[in-house]
Amino acid sequence: MTADQYRPRINLLGFRECPEDWQLNPDRSLAWTDLDMWFLVGGEGAVETPDGRFKLEPGTCLLMRGGEGYTFSQNRVDRLVGYYIHFDYIDDAGEIIPHQKIKDLPRVWRSFPRLSPIADLLHRAWQCWKASPPDVERATRWFEPVLMEVADFDKNFRARGNSLQDAQKEWVFKLAQRIEASPQEFFSVAKFEREAGYSRTYFYRIFRKYLGVSPQQFIIDARMRQARSLLTESNYSIAEIAKLCGYNDVYFFSRHFKLQNGMNPSHFRQKGGRA
Repeated sequence: MTADQYRPRINLLGFRECPEDWQLNPDRSLAWTDLDMWFLVGGEGAVETPDGRFKLEPGTCLLMRGGEGYTFSQNRVDRLVGYYIHFDYIDDAGEIIPHQKIKDLPRVWRSFPRLSPIADLLHRAWQCWKASPPDVERATRWFEPVLMEVADFDKNFRARGNSLQDAQKEWVFKLAQRIEASPQEFFSVAKFEREAGYSRTYFYRIFRKYLGVSPQQFIIDARMRQARSLLTESNYSIAEIAKLCGYNDVYFFSRHFKLQNGMNPSHFRQKGGRA
């Protein structure tokens, strides 16, 4: 039986920045009985897995198997930040299916070219999970499309073979990561066009082809994702959050936030990120 024939059951879901002295070694992961997914939105490091050594950076998604050994290291200045989800797969009767018996589990490591869709889904799941009492059912419904996205990414990766090394795709994906890593910066689309050596029309065409939206909308999405996270996960004032998201005018930020999210920043914060 394959993973898509079962439903996930979340055992633990959280979001954190790893402390400076944090470590995860095989002694801990060998004791797990379930699966553990990580999705990183910040920091850098590396992980040793049974499948090899992989870089950790924003966009990295790991699907670790309990009973296997994993050794992590992180940059103590740029510490790892992200979501973690311990979960099992269950059958229609609610019985746990040991992951060792499931065929075609996604690979341990992958790097997504765009953070927003996965990060937004996990953020919504986390908001449900940390509610009082936890809304486990809704958290699971937000987590399920993450697993589908991971599985589809793996299928497409295998189908493309080495085409991910295509220079055009690689450049667009790296540009997307630059934007996601520092959404508060002023990004000039005209400068991107010059860097790529493309005309405006062609640049827009390939950007939409690989990322699904225009460059301007991608920048807005990245800023809004950061704004939503800061509103629910920090004590910064609205004015401070506006600056951290690249807006010098707090009133323009508030109008723009409401246009994109359906409510103003203060209301969003009061509701804990729930629409």
